[in-house]
Amino acid sequence: MKTRIGLGAAAIAVVFAMGATEASAQDRDPAADGVRRAPAVVLRAGHFGAEADSLDAGLVVGVGFELPLSNWAMLRPSVARRTVGWPSEDRAEWLLDFGAQFERRVGDLYPFVGVSLGALFDLRDERAFTEEYVVATYGTMAGARWEFSDRLGIRGEAHWRWIDGFEHGALSTTAGLALRF
Repeated sequence: MKTRIGLGAAAIAVVFAMGATEASAQDRDPAADGVRRAPAVVLRAGHFGAEADSLDAGLVVGVGFELPLSNWAMLRPSVARRTVGWPSEDRAEWLLDFGAQFERRVGDLYPFVGVSLGALFDLRDERAFTEEYVVATYGTMAGARWEFSDRLGIRGEAHWRWIDGFEHGALSTTAGLALRF
């Protein structure tokens, strides 16, 4: 666990160090660079893996929002459906996340790191009586976004979630398409 926390801190330091050379460009009005800092809707899809035997890997598909707070920070509420045993869809679970993302501009790329709090909802009818319906999730994320127009962009992200306290962990890797409005 100490190794993961240390790696997360190192990733944060690297992102902000890379952005230090772009500080003067970052302080300018983003509209002057052709980039709109407006809210966005992001559609994501990818793989949801697991570290523990009690959690199975599967497909994750979701929608989220990017709500800019400044040139370097944004809030990211999202909801996603995790399907385990895809394509036979043995089990479906829902993830609800509320995250904060911190980014620095490096050329046309915006690398980011962030944290999240959320919940995993197990909606199976055949769920064992002792299994919980909702468990808390805590997460860290890292990735990059690229805006190829003032309204469209793409995202790539790795999101590590601790599930059910710090008992289990799962990594989701997703790609997405963003539409700014």
